[in-house]
Amino acid sequence: MITNAECATNRISNYSCQPDCIFNPFSSGHYYVFRKIERNVTSKTLSWLVNSSTDPARTVSEIKDTTGKTDLDRYAYLLSEFFFKRDASGRTCAERREGFSEARVWIDKSMKPLAIGKTTKVVSGRVLLGQGQCRLEAIGHEQLSEFKARFESAMGDRV
Repeated sequence: MITNAECATNRISNYSCQPDCIFNPFSSGHYYVFRKIERNVTSKTLSWLVNSSTDPARTVSEIKDTTGKTDLDRYAYLLSEFFFKRDASGRTCAERREGFSEARVWIDKSMKPLAIGKTTKVVSGRVLLGQGQCRLEAIGHEQLSEFKARFESAMGDRV
């Protein structure tokens, strides 16, 4: 018998689960349950997109345009709208949902841009700000560590 932790970290990859394994939501025996959960999540995500949109009619129209397309097209639209498209304050729909009211970009002037041009800047990270929370985002552990140190230094005893 294996432990719960061992099951959770090794199912599918190292252990072949039975099709009706109750601990494996991705098993073939649970396919229809998984699809039901997926449909519910998609429905709630679409509702949130429409309700939080600055132009709900346009959003509804775009959602209707995905009808009849492949699942991949619909999920690409959802991912784009929910996690990548930014509003005027720089936040994504998901970040607004989390309660962040503002997003600011950190530009590292010491880094040389890859493209040539006077207006090119290197974006090294972002700061998301909310009423009682903030989140730092950067690409790579070293960038995040440096960003965190600079942020904490600038904020002093407020963090």
